[in-house]
Amino acid sequence: DSNVIFASQYIRHFPIVCLVSGLLLSLNGTLYFFPWFCYFSYHLNFILLCIQIVFMGFYQLSRLHYCFAEEKCYSKHGYSKWMFRGMYFVGMAVIAFALIGVWFVAKVENCFIARDLTFRYIFIQRVLNKGDLLSDLWMISVPSTVSLYVVWDFATTALYIYK
Repeated sequence: DSNVIFASQYIRHFPIVCLVSGLLLSLNGTLYFFPWFCYFSYHLNFILLCIQIVFMGFYQLSRLHYCFAEEKCYSKHGYSKWMFRGMYFVGMAVIAFALIGVWFVAKVENCFIARDLTFRYIFIQRVLNKGDLLSDLWMISVPSTVSLYVVWDFATTALYIYK
């Protein structure tokens, strides 16, 4: 409804981006097994999933800001604007690390349904070689990005619990 007034201009957009990325993720999942689509859907799946979970976190942060921001809280102990800026920065860093990480991921050379009716990918390594510095960084960056997201999500939950 266009008559609904939101406390923040972003609070309306975060769930929309989350829902649209979920819809695109589902559509991408149906195209996953078709020839030609599988070349880009492998990476697109990862990006859409990352966008969906981070924007759900952004929505949670905007609700937290609406309820407990220092300038809006009914007590003297609201959360500062720097805490919110830091949390949004971490969320954007998770998306940035995921997008950069996709560049390091192996490129799909071929995808097909095998004789045993399993779907298979054949990959070409882009820039990674065993023992290479970039390869080592990639092996560190994937668990680091996931860990950063988990800590960020738990921190958001802890902020709700604390107030």
